[in-house]
Amino acid sequence: MQPLFSDDSLEQAIQLSPNDAKLYADKGAILYELERYKEAYTVYEQAIQSSPYVERDSYIESIYLKKEKALIERAMDLYESGSYEEALTIYEQGIQFNPYNESTYTAKGRTLDKLGRYKEALTVYRAVKPRRPESKTWIYKEEFRY
Repeated sequence: MQPLFSDDSLEQAIQLSPNDAKLYADKGAILYELERYKEAYTVYEQAIQSSPYVERDSYIESIYLKKEKALIERAMDLYESGSYEEALTIYEQGIQFNPYNESTYTAKGRTLDKLGRYKEALTVYRAVKPRRPESKTWIYKEEFRY
């Protein structure tokens, strides 16, 4: 979904309506499309904070999902650039944000593996294994790496 506004016009609109979650969400979407994930995450947080009806608003719930996605994309970028310690920190934030996202645990385990922290990686993999017993990744990790 393409945002309807440019970044500049959104800034002006936000100044006029600082409590409009939709404006922040649109700005977050623009930043996300520009692969500026850290900024998108921050703007999505502003969208959530600007809405007084978080529990009842499904729109705000969708912003939470976008915020999580921006966070994980940032971690993936850090991982791909070789910044494993920073990526690990962001993956841990992602787990705190949504402890039910198995992919984040898997990415954390992969990052620990890259850092040579094999016992910690194995602990993470084993924590997720009962949720996904059909995955061959766990067999590989158990038998060959550790």
